[in-house]
Amino acid sequence: MSEPIKFHVQELRPEVMAFALLMEQRLRDKDAEKGQSWKEMAVSDLYVGAATKVLLIERALFNSDGTEAMHAVDCANYAMMIADVSGQLEYEK
Repeated sequence: MSEPIKFHVQELRPEVMAFALLMEQRLRDKDAEKGQSWKEMAVSDLYVGAATKVLLIERALFNSDGTEAMHAVDCANYAMMIADVSGQLEYEK
């Protein structure tokens, strides 16, 4: 893996920041129910969750039901969880 990118929050693209904030809000919405339970999950189970969300994005787009962004956020959160459980994220603990 390449050297981690060092940056300040102010340097993030507005779209990335907005999406990251949606990701965090979605995680916080689930905190009472699940907390950080992903840390104990198998990567394969997290992959199934991500793949399921991709299918839900497709369905939302096909049905034009307006939930595609929420499913995209969920999918991105699963991707983050996979990276975290795999030990690929560098962050201060």
